[in-house]
Amino acid sequence: MMVVSATPVEALNKEWNENGIDQYVREIAGQEMGSIKEHLELAAVGKYESEPIYDKTIYRQNDRIL
Repeated sequence: MMVVSATPVEALNKEWNENGIDQYVREIAGQEMGSIKEHLELAAVGKYESEPIYDKTIYRQNDRIL
């Protein structure tokens, strides 16, 4: 599992670590590491066809995947 957020990565790492849930994800990607779309595309390499893996009608609402 991967966390992708528009929140700064330092804040994400702190919150996930303080709550002991960082151990359950492979990557915590904040705003400095790229867009949500870029991360979804990178995560899909070799696993899905090159077609978009998300439906843009559910993709963004306040930078969160619904």
